[in-house]
Formats: sequence, structure tokens, C-alpha cells
Amino acid sequence: MAALGVLALAACVGPAPTGSSATTGTAAPTADRPAGGCEYIGARFSPPAGFVADEHREAGVPFPRVSLRRDAASRGVLVSIIPRAAGAATATPKQQADEYFASLRNGQISRNWSNMSETPFTTGGRSHPSLTYRETMPSGVAGVDQVHDGRIVLFFPEDFPRGGYYYVFFWTDIHFTGQDPIVLTELEQLVSTFVVSGPPTTPSRGCASR
Repeated sequence: MAALGVLALAACVGPAPTGSSATTGTAAPTADRPAGGCEYIGARFSPPAGFVADEHREAGVPFPRVSLRRDAASRGVLVSIIPRAAGAATATPKQQADEYFASLRNGQISRNWSNMSETPFTTGGRSHPSLTYRETMPSGVAGVDQVHDGRIVLFFPEDFPRGGYYYVFFWTDIHFTGQDPIVLTELEQLVSTFVVSGPPTTPSRGCASR
């Protein structure tokens, strides 16, 4: 079972694309690295303990994204932070959130999702638009399925849409059937410490040692 979990998680997460810039949360601080936490995609944040962060860019996308992952034998967590351009110069956060969640519901990415529900995600004194879902996937072992419990949180900077960007947090709790979803304390920490300081094309400084 443990070996199966490692293989299943690795297949889900996948390697960073060739040419990506990868930095872990244990990198030593230097003059080019922040004194605490991480600085990627024009934002500062504190990754939860045990998570490894790396930045990568997909072909044809004008700005990079950040992935944080914690692997375990039978369970893992993947968080992707994805910058997105505002759909309109006058969009409100609610209008943008409605448009984004509608695109998910109508797109291929959600074709195997169940239990979808839009509920606010509150942390750090702020409420963020959020969508939850579950995806069940065959594991290759009879009677055992892999379950992805997901939470998608939209983070809008205070000056949205003037800055032109918002950020999508994809939280995926990867486990087997019979295991309950883990609490979202670590996602709360990540979102509550997220501070936008520039556009997502800002050169990243990585993570300081902890």
C-alpha cells in the first residue's frame, strides 16, 4: 500500500518542465533571497512546514506558476498558485470569480469532479471565493481508489482589477478511499500570508532557510 501511494502521488504531481527554476524551502538565504518565507510570482508568502516549493513556466504562458508539495507514503498534498490576468479592466472580484468558476464547471478539467460547491474561504480576516470538489481515480488495486479532495481559492489583491492580475490556489489532498480529508490549516496559513508586491513576471528570489 505504501509503495502504491508513492507511485500514485508521483503520477499525479508530475515533474517540473525542463528549464524550470526550482527552489526548495530549505535553500540558504543569500543577498538574492528573502530574509524569511518565499518570494515568487511577484508575491511573498510563508509555505507550511514540510512543503517544497518550485517555480515553473509552461510553454505559451506569459508568467510562471508555483507548486508546493508534500509527499508521503500513502498521502500527499499539492498546492499550485497560478497567476491569471483580469478578464476585464472593470471586473469586480465577484464578477471575475463567477466567470472563472463557470469556466471550470463547463470545461474538461471538471468532467470527473463530484460534490462541487462554491463556499467562501475565510482566513487572515479576509473572505475569498472558493470552490470545493472531489475526484475519484482508479489506483490499479481492486477495491482501492485514489481520491483527490480539492479546494480552489481565488485571491484578489486589494487594488483589483487595477493591478491586472488575480491568483488561483489549487489545493489537492491526495489519499485513498476510507481516509477523511485533512483540515485546511496549512492552506489557511499559505493564503493568509500571501502578499502581492509586484506583477507575476517579477524575478523570483526563492525561499529562505527555516
